[in-house]
Parts: sequence; structure tokens; C-alpha cells
Amino acid sequence: MYPPLTTDFDRQVRAKTHAAHTSLCVAAGKRFSKYLKSCIGPWITSLQDIDRQVSKAATESFNTVFDTDKKKEIIWKKYSEDVINYISDILTNETAKTISTCPRFGGVLMTGDERFMSSEDMDTRFALVLGGCLATLALLAGIL
Repeated sequence: MYPPLTTDFDRQVRAKTHAAHTSLCVAAGKRFSKYLKSCIGPWITSLQDIDRQVSKAATESFNTVFDTDKKKEIIWKKYSEDVINYISDILTNETAKTISTCPRFGGVLMTGDERFMSSEDMDTRFALVLGGCLATLALLAGIL
């Protein structure tokens, strides 16, 4: 039996992030569309998360906000380039250490700091992100 790829806490945080995102999108309505470009990449990539609970939360969120086939079609057409740019940025610029950094907060957060997380754990998390990105590219290829 293999150890879990993520902890229950990680899973809960990622799943609850989608619940919060749904609430924001629903409350803001069409006003949220001007911010969609910056968050659509991680959102779409989460649809392909290896963790079923996270993937389900992302899918429910996406289906709640874009509740008709017409809206989903518009999203895929209008934002596919932004999703591809997000994935391209990860594939070309990120590493296991840098994926957990945040320049806004002055550099490395606890999750990317070897004092708080082993390099094995960072590598595993990075592999999960890469897997989600590649699965999303396959999804986009099928849709477009």
C-alpha cells in the first residue's frame, strides 16, 4: 500500500477553496468576470486533480457557476488560452521549491521551506501539480 499523496488537511483546504470560490462567484455574478482571467487556470486544472474529493469540489463549483452548456462553451472558447498560459508558466518556470513560494508575501511560505516540509513532500506536491496540468492539456485538446 502506498502512502497518501496528500494529507486530509491538504485535501480539505483545496476542496474548501472551491466552495469559497463558488460563493464568491455566485455572490458577485457577472461582476466577477473581470477577475476570471486570473483564476481560471488553477480552477480548470483542479477539475483534473488526482484527489477525487478535490476534483469533485472543483467540478461542482464549475457546474454551479457555469450552469448551462452555453456558458461552459463560452468559458472553454474565451479562456482556453489563459488556461494554457497558466499551464505553460508552471511547466517552464516552476520547480518543487518555487511552486510553493509567493512573492506577495516576501518569498517562501511554510510549504516551500525545507524547515517545514521535506524535499520529498515538495517533490510529491509538484508532481501532483504537473499531473493536473498535463491532464488539463489533454482535456482541452479533447474539447477544442
